[in-house]
Amino acid sequence: MCGQSRNQQSEDGAGTTQKKKRITEGILPSVYCPVEKPISSEFSQLLIQNLKSIKSDAQILNILPSTAPPKVDSSFGPVPFGCPLSYQQKLNTTITDIVNHPNIVFPKFTLPILQPCYDAVLPEHQFNKFMGLQITEFTCYEVEEHTRLQSHNKTWHDVRKNRLTSSVFKDVCSRKSDFQALASRLLKSKNIMTAQMKFGIENEPGAARTYSEITGNSVYLCGFVIYPSAPHLGTSPDRKVFDPNATPQYGLLEIKCPSKDSFTECQFLVQNKNNQSYKFKTSHNYYFQIIGQMALTGLNWCDFLSSVDKIFTWKEFHLTRRNGNQ
Repeated sequence: MCGQSRNQQSEDGAGTTQKKKRITEGILPSVYCPVEKPISSEFSQLLIQNLKSIKSDAQILNILPSTAPPKVDSSFGPVPFGCPLSYQQKLNTTITDIVNHPNIVFPKFTLPILQPCYDAVLPEHQFNKFMGLQITEFTCYEVEEHTRLQSHNKTWHDVRKNRLTSSVFKDVCSRKSDFQALASRLLKSKNIMTAQMKFGIENEPGAARTYSEITGNSVYLCGFVIYPSAPHLGTSPDRKVFDPNATPQYGLLEIKCPSKDSFTECQFLVQNKNNQSYKFKTSHNYYFQIIGQMALTGLNWCDFLSSVDKIFTWKEFHLTRRNGNQ
């Protein structure tokens, strides 16, 4: 009877026993730590300063940030650059005109008449393709107006097909032989969005706004411009510009936002070793691009703006103006 009673009690007790939950806290040091946790930024800066003063090569210098991380705007306010909120909740950048001189209306492009200086007999299918590119001056203005969102606009992609754009003018002008291979490559090119291209497109509106703040100029969106006298040519300047202090007052703006750490990595700039300044490399395809933009739009100058500041505080930027007669 007693044994049976013990077994019954044991079984009843087993039904009410609860397993202990195991809490994993990781490995914690049990020794005394003289450093305040978490490490304060003041302590980090002092430690870095002292280590650098004795020219130490301690590995902790590669771990601790040398300066406080810069802030960028997000939907939740300023956040450290590089944190998830800085790119997952970035502020929407509106693509629009930036008008500092409200009484000014940007005039239509002059679209100068070009007399053809080439003579060729095309096969029938090529002739039909070329004639299909013909366009009136009125339609040119319509296309430019309706494609001002550029890569965000389907028509912009459509009208670029089978046309030589100013971005490839360097390839065409510098070609000495094997023209068919170049033509095949240009015709087969697809709209591939690389990480660097995506970076530039995303930061272009902010760059245009900063340019307007720096110069005080009005900045206007610009669509795809087709050259009526040579309808196989076209260009898409980043912006149109009104500069009240320039002669003439109307020009263009080309923006480049390379994902680089310094201007020394930018192949489109040449550094002056004497004063460490930079100038635009005239042999680069960007130079041919803006020269083509001025030629096709009939405007006489183009501002070239570039920054390697990835958070675009614009502490370091390059701005130069190229005139059509240079």
